[in-house]
Amino acid sequence: MKRFPPGLLVAVLVYVVWRALLLHLAFDQVAMTNYELYPMGTLPKVLLLGADIPLRLYYDNAAGQLVTGFAGVPCYALFGDSWLVLKLVPATAGLGALLCVWALLDRHASRRAANIGALLFAVGPAELSFKYSLLASGNHFENLFFTSLAIVCAYRLHTTPEDHRRRWLAIAGFTQGLAIFVFLGAIIPVGLLALVHLGLRGWRGTLRDLALLAPAGLVGMAPLIVLNVLSGGRGLDFLLAKFASSEAAVQAARRTPGVWERMRAFLLVELPRAGFHTPVGGVSPRLPNLALLGCLAVAWAAVLPAALRGVWEGARGALGGRCPESGRPLERVLVAPFALYLPLTALAYGLADLRIGGHTPPVAVAGFRYFLPTFLFGGVLVAVVGDRWLAAGGARRGLGAALVGVALATGAWNAGYLRGGEPGVGPHYPGWNFVQAAKGLYNESIGLTHDERVAIADRLPPPFRNHMFRGLGFTETQLWLVEECGRSGRLDIEVLRSTALPIGAIVERYPEDVRLDVARGAGLGLRTYVGYGGQTAERLGIVSDSLVMTVAGGSPWAYAVVEGAAAIQDFPLSWYHVPRVLGRSRALLAMLPEGLRATYGRGLGVVCGRLLSREIPAEERFLKGYLGYLGGLGRELWLGVGWGLALEAERPRVTEGALRAVPEGGPRAALEEGFAAGLRHVQGRP
Repeated sequence: MKRFPPGLLVAVLVYVVWRALLLHLAFDQVAMTNYELYPMGTLPKVLLLGADIPLRLYYDNAAGQLVTGFAGVPCYALFGDSWLVLKLVPATAGLGALLCVWALLDRHASRRAANIGALLFAVGPAELSFKYSLLASGNHFENLFFTSLAIVCAYRLHTTPEDHRRRWLAIAGFTQGLAIFVFLGAIIPVGLLALVHLGLRGWRGTLRDLALLAPAGLVGMAPLIVLNVLSGGRGLDFLLAKFASSEAAVQAARRTPGVWERMRAFLLVELPRAGFHTPVGGVSPRLPNLALLGCLAVAWAAVLPAALRGVWEGARGALGGRCPESGRPLERVLVAPFALYLPLTALAYGLADLRIGGHTPPVAVAGFRYFLPTFLFGGVLVAVVGDRWLAAGGARRGLGAALVGVALATGAWNAGYLRGGEPGVGPHYPGWNFVQAAKGLYNESIGLTHDERVAIADRLPPPFRNHMFRGLGFTETQLWLVEECGRSGRLDIEVLRSTALPIGAIVERYPEDVRLDVARGAGLGLRTYVGYGGQTAERLGIVSDSLVMTVAGGSPWAYAVVEGAAAIQDFPLSWYHVPRVLGRSRALLAMLPEGLRATYGRGLGVVCGRLLSREIPAEERFLKGYLGYLGGLGRELWLGVGWGLALEAERPRVTEGALRAVPEGGPRAALEEGFAAGLRHVQGRP
C-alpha cells in the first residue's frame, strides 16, 4: 500500500489517545500492585542493574512474563524506570493486535470489515479489554498480539501461491509455537488452526507439511521447554494442577454433571458480567454488559451456520487423505475458529480448576482475564457480520448499522474511567518492587536454600539490596505465621494474640548490615498477614497484641518489627490506597501502649518519607496534614521521615514537599539527621 489506510489510521489514533488519557488522568484505575511490578517490572530493572539473578526466578506458568520483562529493558533505558513506562509494553502489544485484526479482515473479508474490527478493538469495547490493554500481566493481554499474529500467518499460508508455501509453513509454525510460549491458554486457538490446516490440506498433505511446521513450532516453543527443564516442569505442573488433578476433571472422568454445571456458569453467569465491572456515576454496569453481550450473541448466531458448514467441509477434507483442490478455499472455514473458540473455552473451563472473579475495583477486570480472547474474537465476528449486512442493503443494512453502532457505543462507557485520581502520577511510581521479588525466591519449585536467597539479594546494589532483604524478612515471617498460627488455611486469632515472633532467630541468619531491614520486613509481614482478613478494629487489635508480645520477648530487634508494622501495603497507590492505609495505621497507633508509640511513630515517619520521595503534589498536601496531626510524636516521627527519604530512591534527596511538611522549629534538624542516618545505612556504613 502506498499510503496508510485512513480507516486504520483513525483506529490507531483512537487506540493511542484513548489510553494516553486514561494513563494521565486516572493511572490508579489500571494499576495492579500485586502482579505488574513483579516480575514484569522488576526484571528489566535487574537486567539494567547488571545483577546476576537467574531468569528462572521470573518464570511463572508461561513465559509471557519474561517477554514483557525483556521488552521493558529498552523502554526503561530510554524513558526511565517508572510504572508508566512499563505500561508501554502491553499498550504496544495491543497496538500490534489491532494491526493484526485489521490485516486479517482486510485480506479475508473487506476493507470496511477491517476498519470496523480495528475501531472496535481501539475503543475496547469492554472495560475488560480497555483496562487490560494497560495492565502488564505478562501473558493474558500481551498474548492477544501473538495469537492474532499466528492466525494471520496461518490464514496467509492457506492463500499463498505454491512457490511461497514452504516459507509460510515455517512462519506459521513458528508463530503458533511462539503464542504457546507466551501463554499456555493459546493451545486452544492454535489447536483450532491445526484443525483448519488438516481440513484444508487433508491428512496426507498435513503429514507432508509437518516436516516444516513441527520444527518451526518447536523453535517457537523452545524457550518454554528450556524454562520448564530449569524450573522442574513448573508450566507442566500448572496444567496438571488445573486440569488433571482438579476436582472438575475427576468429575468429568466419572461422567457426573460437574463439568456441565461449570460450563453453564461460564456461559450464563460469568460471561454476561465479564465485560464491565465498575459503576460510572453511580450507574450499574449491567446495561453496557447486556448491550455488548447482545451484540456478541447476534454475531455468533449469525455465523454459526457458516461455521458448522466449515466444520463439515473441514472434516470431509481431513478424511479425504489428499490435498484438496482449489475449489476448497479458506473462506469455507474462515469463521469456524472464531465461532468455536467460545464453546471450546467453556469446555476447558468445565474440565479445569480455574477461578473467575476475586479481584476488587478498580481492577476487578483482572478476575475475568480468561475472557480477553472471547472479546477479541467476538469483535472479529461483529465486524464480519456487520459488514455483510451493510453490504446486503435493505432491512439488513439497518441491522448491520445497529449491530456495529451498539458495539461501538458500549465503548463510550469507558469514558467514565477517565477520572478518579491525581493526574500525572504514573511517572512518579517506581516500576519495580523488590519486596515482591523476594517472595518469589521462596517458590518451592525453584528450591533455593536460605544461603542461596541471601546470596541473590546480596548481589543487588543499594537501595534495592535493602528492599530485597526487607522482602525476605516479610516472607519468612509470613511463612512462620502460617505454620504456627494457621488453622485449616485460616488465621487462628487466639494463637496469634499470645504469640511472639521469634525475631531474634529470624534476623540473626542474615548479614549484620541488613538486619534492620529484615526486622522491619517482619513487621510488615505481620501486619499484612493479619490484614488479609480486612483492616477492622479487631484485626488491628490482634496486630497490637502480637507486637506487645514480640517486644516482651526481649530481642533488641523487636522494636524494628514495631516500626515495620506501620504500613499494610509495600506499594500503596496515591489516590486509591494512601489515605485509607495511613488512616488505619493511625488507628493502630492509638491501640499501642504508650511505650511503643514513639517507636511505631518512627516507622510511620519512614512510610511518609518514602511516599514524599515520590513527589506527587496531592500526596504531599495530604501528608503535610497527616504529619501535622501526628506532631505529638515529636522527634522520632521526623527521624523516620528522613530515613524514608534516604531509603526509597537511587539518588535520594530531601524533597521540597518534605520540607514544606515540616513545621517551624526543631523537626527539620531531626529530619536531616534521619536522612543522614538512612544514607549511612543504605551505603553499608555504621
